[in-house]
Amino acid sequence: MQDYSFIKDKLTRYYIIDALAAIHNTNGATEFLKSSNPQSDNGYMYSDHPIINEISSHMDKGHSGASFGITMRYAVYIIQFGYDKFKELMDKIEPTKEIIITI
Repeated sequence: MQDYSFIKDKLTRYYIIDALAAIHNTNGATEFLKSSNPQSDNGYMYSDHPIINEISSHMDKGHSGASFGITMRYAVYIIQFGYDKFKELMDKIEPTKEIIITI
Protein backbone atom coordinates (compact mmCIF):
# COMPACT_ATOMS: atom_id res chain seq x y z
CA MET A 1 0.00 0.00 0.00
CA GLN A 2 1.22 3.46 -0.87
CA ASP A 3 1.95 6.07 1.81
CA TYR A 4 -0.96 8.50 2.09
CA SER A 5 0.38 10.45 5.07
CA PHE A 6 0.49 13.56 2.86
CA ILE A 7 -3.32 13.76 3.28
CA LYS A 8 -3.63 15.96 6.32
CA ASP A 9 -7.24 15.17 7.22
CA LYS A 10 -7.13 11.85 9.07
CA LEU A 11 -10.69 10.83 8.20
CA THR A 12 -10.20 11.55 4.49
CA ARG A 13 -6.95 9.55 4.57
CA TYR A 14 -8.66 6.65 6.36
CA TYR A 15 -11.59 6.60 3.93
CA ILE A 16 -9.35 6.64 0.85
CA ILE A 17 -7.18 3.80 2.16
CA ASP A 18 -10.34 1.88 3.15
CA ALA A 19 -11.87 2.39 -0.32
CA LEU A 20 -8.72 1.25 -2.11
CA ALA A 21 -8.63 -1.90 0.03
CA ALA A 22 -12.32 -2.55 -0.70
CA ILE A 23 -11.73 -2.09 -4.42
CA HIS A 24 -8.76 -4.45 -4.26
CA ASN A 25 -10.97 -7.03 -2.49
CA THR A 26 -13.79 -6.78 -5.04
CA ASN A 27 -13.38 -9.03 -8.06
CA GLY A 28 -13.25 -6.98 -11.28
CA ALA A 29 -13.55 -3.62 -9.53
CA THR A 30 -10.25 -2.11 -10.65
CA GLU A 31 -10.92 -2.93 -14.29
CA PHE A 32 -14.48 -1.62 -14.04
CA LEU A 33 -13.42 1.64 -12.37
CA LYS A 34 -10.63 2.29 -14.89
CA SER A 35 -13.30 3.05 -17.44
CA SER A 36 -16.23 4.05 -15.25
CA ASN A 37 -18.20 7.19 -15.88
CA PRO A 38 -20.21 8.05 -12.77
CA GLN A 39 -22.18 10.75 -14.58
CA SER A 40 -23.83 8.12 -16.76
CA ASP A 41 -24.82 6.03 -13.72
CA ASN A 42 -26.29 8.60 -11.30
CA GLY A 43 -22.88 9.06 -9.65
CA TYR A 44 -21.33 6.74 -7.09
CA MET A 45 -23.59 7.98 -4.32
CA TYR A 46 -26.76 6.72 -6.05
CA SER A 47 -25.31 3.88 -8.07
CA ASP A 48 -26.99 0.50 -7.93
CA HIS A 49 -24.30 -1.20 -10.01
CA PRO A 50 -23.39 -4.60 -8.51
CA ILE A 51 -19.65 -3.82 -8.42
CA ILE A 52 -20.20 -0.48 -6.65
CA ASN A 53 -22.53 -2.22 -4.20
CA GLU A 54 -19.92 -4.87 -3.48
CA ILE A 55 -17.18 -2.28 -3.01
CA SER A 56 -19.47 -0.47 -0.59
CA SER A 57 -20.11 -3.67 1.36
CA HIS A 58 -16.35 -4.02 1.95
CA MET A 59 -15.98 -0.42 3.16
CA ASP A 60 -16.37 1.16 6.57
CA LYS A 61 -20.05 1.73 7.30
CA GLY A 62 -19.52 5.27 8.62
CA HIS A 63 -20.08 7.02 5.29
CA SER A 64 -22.79 9.45 4.44
CA GLY A 65 -23.83 9.41 0.79
CA ALA A 66 -21.66 12.44 0.14
CA SER A 67 -18.55 11.04 1.82
CA PHE A 68 -18.98 7.78 -0.10
CA GLY A 69 -19.27 9.69 -3.37
CA ILE A 70 -16.20 11.87 -2.86
CA THR A 71 -14.17 8.95 -1.50
CA MET A 72 -15.01 6.92 -4.59
CA ARG A 73 -14.02 9.83 -6.83
CA TYR A 74 -10.65 10.07 -5.08
CA ALA A 75 -10.13 6.29 -5.37
CA VAL A 76 -11.10 6.28 -9.05
CA TYR A 77 -8.76 9.21 -9.69
CA ILE A 78 -5.93 7.15 -8.17
CA ILE A 79 -6.89 4.12 -10.28
CA GLN A 80 -7.23 6.08 -13.52
CA PHE A 81 -4.32 8.53 -13.19
CA GLY A 82 -2.00 6.96 -10.61
CA TYR A 83 -0.70 7.66 -7.15
CA ASP A 84 1.78 10.35 -8.22
CA LYS A 85 -0.87 12.40 -10.05
CA PHE A 86 -3.19 12.07 -7.06
CA LYS A 87 -0.45 13.28 -4.73
CA GLU A 88 0.13 16.28 -7.02
CA LEU A 89 -3.60 17.01 -6.97
CA MET A 90 -3.79 16.83 -3.19
CA ASP A 91 -0.71 19.03 -2.83
CA LYS A 92 -2.60 21.66 -4.85
CA ILE A 93 -6.03 21.44 -3.24
CA GLU A 94 -5.35 20.63 0.42
CA PRO A 95 -3.94 24.06 1.30
CA THR A 96 -7.08 25.71 -0.10
CA LYS A 97 -9.45 23.10 1.41
CA GLU A 98 -11.08 22.45 -1.96
CA ILE A 99 -12.30 18.86 -1.90
CA ILE A 100 -14.36 18.43 -5.04
CA ILE A 101 -12.76 16.74 -8.05
CA THR A 102 -14.33 15.70 -11.29
CA ILE A 103 -13.14 13.10 -13.70
